[in-house]
Amino acid sequence: MNTLWFACLSLLLAAALLNLCSYRLTQALRSLPHASASRWVPWLTLAFALCPVLPDWLTALWALSANHESLAMGTLIGGNLARIGLVLPLVTTAQPLLFNKNIITRDIPLLMIVSVMFLVLALDNHFARMDGLVLLTLFGIYALITFKRKGLPENIPENALAPVAPLRIALYCVGLALGAFLLASQSAVIALRTGIHASWLGLGILATALRGAEVSTALGAARKGQMADAVGTLIQSSTLTVLFSIGSLALLRPLRVPLFALTGPSWDIWVMLISSFVLLMLVGFNAPRSLNRPKAMILLLLFGSYLWWRLYS
Repeated sequence: MNTLWFACLSLLLAAALLNLCSYRLTQALRSLPHASASRWVPWLTLAFALCPVLPDWLTALWALSANHESLAMGTLIGGNLARIGLVLPLVTTAQPLLFNKNIITRDIPLLMIVSVMFLVLALDNHFARMDGLVLLTLFGIYALITFKRKGLPENIPENALAPVAPLRIALYCVGLALGAFLLASQSAVIALRTGIHASWLGLGILATALRGAEVSTALGAARKGQMADAVGTLIQSSTLTVLFSIGSLALLRPLRVPLFALTGPSWDIWVMLISSFVLLMLVGFNAPRSLNRPKAMILLLLFGSYLWWRLYS
């Protein structure tokens, strides 16, 4: 029992460390003294976009290195589900979120296309290195098109715009790696001690616990009237999770993807696709194209209901 309590406490501390380092790293990249130099903007923008993905990716990487594949996949897929079913509704509590034309016609459909491509590549119930290479190639094309001429977002608090030493950025990266290691290792202990399936721990606990930095950044953007940045960043992070996170892990080690097994983890992948479709239905075909509190409650209830069903399935 003492071991279980220690594992739970370590998990909470690791999640807090990951959220803090991810948020501070996002601020630090935005406030670099040479961020305004044109030759650095594409690379800094790409790094900025990957910051919300890093906690899930590093945790999944550590879990995969310890042969906890279900925990790794649950964390990555759960992150995408939590962005739509948890983060967006939480941000909506501050004010309704307006979805501009680019988000409706480009970002959400692109997320759906990427999710369908992931399903197609995994139809043989395995995700081989070649499949990972395909996703990483698409990630490179996506990054080249998206970030080449895109400037850094403006949704960073004013007090974060002071020059930041590269040493501090390195410290945040070390904090991310340490937090991810603790999170993955202690989650494995909790799964062993409680009998809870590792995929549900990744889906229901880790993926939701790691959304703190995204909620803070999105709330700050929404309060400053930059709702397009808030929503666009969340949708973009989900796309990057599939292209970069899953692609890179599959390149390191082939993954088992039980699409057609009558078990809980197989449903997660399908629900990842369905969730983006539900979001498009809620905001894309009604004027004004916004996510208000009633619609946010629908997303939150669907997300909570699915986690509850997965826990007892």
